[in-house]
Amino acid sequence: MGEKRRFSRVRFSTTVEVEVGKLIIKGVASNISLKGLFMITDEKLPVGQRVDVTIRLENPEHPLSLLAAGRVVRVDRDGMGIDFEGIDLDAFAIIKEIVTYNLGDREKVQAELIRYIEGSEKRKKAEPDEDI
Repeated sequence: MGEKRRFSRVRFSTTVEVEVGKLIIKGVASNISLKGLFMITDEKLPVGQRVDVTIRLENPEHPLSLLAAGRVVRVDRDGMGIDFEGIDLDAFAIIKEIVTYNLGDREKVQAELIRYIEGSEKRKKAEPDEDI
């Protein structure tokens, strides 16, 4: 069975926390893409569970936390795959640079970004207008 990934994943290890209500699960990211990450953890949540994600970039001089809303899309013995469903522009830009740097192919990441934006526009057009 071939993988149908639309976004390049790169190895990237950093502390990650997912939060559901008052439950906080800590783990370590093993890879990241423009669309999500895989988190190594012993604690698992069910597929479909919406979560708040905190990615901690542990630079001693300038620690930084990236925040995203996500959904658990895969669970296995090692951890959970989480898709980003909402992320602020600054956090997204930092993740884009992480992926670009580790992949070493700026043009490929740029093409993925364009597909991501086009897909977002198509999803918005397909959603009913809630103001009507």
